[in-house]
Amino acid sequence: CCCAPMDERSLFPDYLSRYFGWRVPQGEREWPQREIKMDPSDDKSASALPHLQLGWPDGVALYRESTVPATLQVWESDSTVLAADHLPLRAIVNVEWAGGPDLKLWLGFVKLGEKSLTPLTLKQLLYGSPSASADDADVIALCATDVVLENDSVDSVRDMLRKSLRDPSAYLLNEQDPNLFIRGIPAQLVQQSERGGRYVSLWVAIHRRNVEDCTGDD
Repeated sequence: CCCAPMDERSLFPDYLSRYFGWRVPQGEREWPQREIKMDPSDDKSASALPHLQLGWPDGVALYRESTVPATLQVWESDSTVLAADHLPLRAIVNVEWAGGPDLKLWLGFVKLGEKSLTPLTLKQLLYGSPSASADDADVIALCATDVVLENDSVDSVRDMLRKSLRDPSAYLLNEQDPNLFIRGIPAQLVQQSERGGRYVSLWVAIHRRNVEDCTGDD
């Protein structure tokens, strides 16, 4: 399965029922959307307010005592990308750099729920928002959890960020590191199962205008 962009309003017109109104089929023990909630979902009292799990790495923090001023300009979710019971998140951070232009940092977060990213999905997350586009960003960083890699799916995930960028030649990418344990996939194994490895991945791209060649190599 792949999480792919779509107009979810045609399938799920009511967000409340989409995330909190599911019922467990007879014989199953867990809520299928895996959110943390009080029972029942139709209880509107303050003591039964539901909590939606948006994913583990969904926060952005700026160090108050940093000598480099930074501003969180945008923090938003993308409701057009469906990843199980989670909405992918993205943020824009502006860093004031002394003696030079400000740096634009694009940060993305997605909990895949054992689904697979596709270039179409990642392009939507990168460039689908006028207010939080990764276009011409100085640094792009995407964190993904619950990434399952199987023998027949590894090749489709290789060089995922490069295949999704509008101008990949303008960036240096960590997925190009020849020392990666899995070629083309910057990921760390979390758990091994019969289905395959479950990984957490961090894709990073740095614009070449911010990189100085100190070795003379191309």
